[in-house]
Amino acid sequence: MQWTGWALLALGVWLIMAPFALGYTAVDAAVINDGTFGVLIAGLAAYSMVAPGRVAEAFALFATAAGLWVASAPFLLGYTAWQGPDLGQSAAPFVADYPVPAIVNDLVVGFSVAILGLMRAVTFRAWRRA
Repeated sequence: MQWTGWALLALGVWLIMAPFALGYTAVDAAVINDGTFGVLIAGLAAYSMVAPGRVAEAFALFATAAGLWVASAPFLLGYTAWQGPDLGQSAAPFVADYPVPAIVNDLVVGFSVAILGLMRAVTFRAWRRA
């Protein structure tokens, strides 16, 4: 189950880079949240790969909670209320008013982190009982 730790680490690093790679650096709340929780998730993943069983299980559960926060952050921090610059006439004018890449990225990465963290925690618990 070591692959889940590496996947969590990769998702944490991606979360740090995502505002720059996907171009939503104008949404300050998203940049700060993604950077902070990217570092947290990467750190939790790295430590859970070397920590003893019970501690690793706890860190995997913390990663699950962090993933749930990342998935809910667009709605709780107001990314959806952000009014960006007028980008002119578009086929879908509503897209200019919302930071769609930030919302989609945080939903996908957040739920992925939550699922992987939970899988990792359940695996540690099963190994401890065996």
